[in-house]
Amino acid sequence: MHSAFCRFLALAFALSNLIFLQAVVAGPPDSKAIPAIRIALVGDSTVADYLKPGDVHRGWGQLFPEFVDTNRVTVQNFAVNGRSTKTFKKEGRWEKVLAFKPDYVFIQFGHNDSHGKDKPEATDAKTDYTSNLVWYVETAKAQGAVPILVTPMHRGKWTSEGHHMTQEFGPYADAMRAVANDEKVPLVDLYALSGAAFEGMTDDQLATLFAIPETDRTHFNERGARLLALMVAQEASRIVPALKPYMKISSEK
Repeated sequence: MHSAFCRFLALAFALSNLIFLQAVVAGPPDSKAIPAIRIALVGDSTVADYLKPGDVHRGWGQLFPEFVDTNRVTVQNFAVNGRSTKTFKKEGRWEKVLAFKPDYVFIQFGHNDSHGKDKPEATDAKTDYTSNLVWYVETAKAQGAVPILVTPMHRGKWTSEGHHMTQEFGPYADAMRAVANDEKVPLVDLYALSGAAFEGMTDDQLATLFAIPETDRTHFNERGARLLALMVAQEASRIVPALKPYMKISSEK
């Protein structure tokens, strides 16, 4: 899958501003025959909406509606900057997600969980991060929603040898994979997908995905957020076949 995805990515880069993606987008067949659904997005600043005029930052959740049939799907983005599995829960934000009565909940945390242990948002990958994810999954299931776990994407930072992305989120991605396996829930491995894609780029190409690439290789611009949203939509439609009729994505793999 990764080699095919990288070929697709190279073609997208060859066409300015992802025009290719706009051209290949096609609506799902006979969309009126399927019931309307609700999708909730949960996460941190890499998922969140940025609505302030002039702000070039974008989370993938802000671009995700481009890849669904909005006539049949309501997407609500509950992601908030700076939150972790701990603080999103502690602030009572999960209750608002459940009140939305979603059919599917995409859950991505890890960036802020990985902060230093002295930070209030920090969690340990093997202990409270894992238990928090289990709690999100089980409470979503109890309400009849399908939780879809999304591993944190890579930062656009190279290791010292310059061939691979840094691995600071590796323990959190591993922990989320384990929870998905134990709880038998779908997993979009955005950590693996983004790593393969980023490492297939030059640093100049990679820089075009970030809002302020000179100083910040964590937060994305519209181009980067759209690419990540496409990754999530494509993989979600693959691992959750019931979602495929609701997606507006290229048929190419």
